[in-house]
Order: sequence, then structure tokens, then C-alpha cells
Amino acid sequence: MDKEEVQFVYTLSSTREFIKQLIRSVRTLTNYTDPENITVFYTPPHDEEHEQVIRDLGVNLVKQENETEGFSTFWHKEQMGFGEKIKLCDVDAETVVFLDCDTLILGDIFEVIEGDFDFKGRPDVSGVHPTKWEQLFDKHEKEYMDWVPNGGFFIFKNGIHKEIREEWQNFMEEGVDYYYGGNHQEVFALSLAVSEYDLEKMTDKEHVYEFADENVADGIVYH
Repeated sequence: MDKEEVQFVYTLSSTREFIKQLIRSVRTLTNYTDPENITVFYTPPHDEEHEQVIRDLGVNLVKQENETEGFSTFWHKEQMGFGEKIKLCDVDAETVVFLDCDTLILGDIFEVIEGDFDFKGRPDVSGVHPTKWEQLFDKHEKEYMDWVPNGGFFIFKNGIHKEIREEWQNFMEEGVDYYYGGNHQEVFALSLAVSEYDLEKMTDKEHVYEFADENVADGIVYH
């Protein structure tokens, strides 16, 4: 694998603490790749100061509008999702790695990227409701995927992110009739779109859930 051909993607808006989190995440990621291999899709609301900070990081800044109407990812929170992760499908590379702003890359991330797979992610901490989850795949006549990936860190190889864009978008716009531990419709739709590809699960060392109080001394990506 040519490391220079791997592209890394973030999405960001000028809300909450995203800009501070992005700075920390990118600074750790650039220990393993050059800034020109990193793209930040910057969606509303925009802020001129934040925009300049992103440019100062040396990454590729793509300023765009939201992809969907807003939706709440948890019952008790405000609208936080706008379908922004799908922007990664527009990156012209065979291998694309998506990272949330609140991730820290403290080990060699290319260890996670190595391997023979099309899509890789870590199963979400909330798991799935087996019956309802299976019904979702049956409804759309998709091969069953018995896990849902956490949306904070996943990898696409062999250019499949470009192949799934239309289907991912359609599922997301349609609204996925499945809620378990929150309305992560963007990732639920992604699961449907990638289910027929060669999938691999990340380990807790590869993607550490700090938010779930996991303590891993030699982790690679901490979330």
C-alpha cells in the first residue's frame, strides 16, 4: 500500500467544540501522514476565524452546504446530524479513512488500514436489536450485516466509497426505520450500503472507545 495514496477525511461545522477538537486530531494525524492527504469538508454554520484556522493546518478545505435536513442523533439532544459523512464519497482515492473531530491518533494508523477488506469499522457500543435490525435488511433485500459500525472512524478500500454513494444517499433520504440507542440514520444507511462488500471489524486496540471508559495502553485511535 502506497501511504501517499491514502486520503483522510473529516467533516466540521462551527458548532460546539468541533474546531478545537479538529486541531488536536489533525495535529496527531500529521505524525503519520502529510496535511495534503487530509480533507476537511466544512459545512454550515461557517465562521471566518474557524475557516482560517483550518487553512492554517495545511489541509484541503472544501466548503459545502449540508447534505440533508437536520436530525437528532440522540433523543435528548438537538439536531446534530446533516448527512455530512457522505461527503467522503467525493474523494477521488482508492482508500479513504474517515475520522470524527473528537479522535486522537496516537499510534500508527496504517496498521489499521493494512489488510484485505473493502470496509472496516468497529462495532458500535450499543450493539443492535437483532430482530429489528434483521428486518431492516430484509425490507431492503440486502445481505444481513449483524453489527453496526461506530461512526467516528471507518475505512473504505478498493474505491467502494464511490460505488455506494447513490445507494447510501437514497437510504439516508428515505429515512431508515430503525432506532436503537439513538437515531444514527447516517450510519444505519451506510450499513445497508456496504453490507454486501468484504467487511472487517476493528479491535478495541485499533479504535478505543474512551467515551465508554475503555482503558487501552497501546491503542491507535482514541475516540
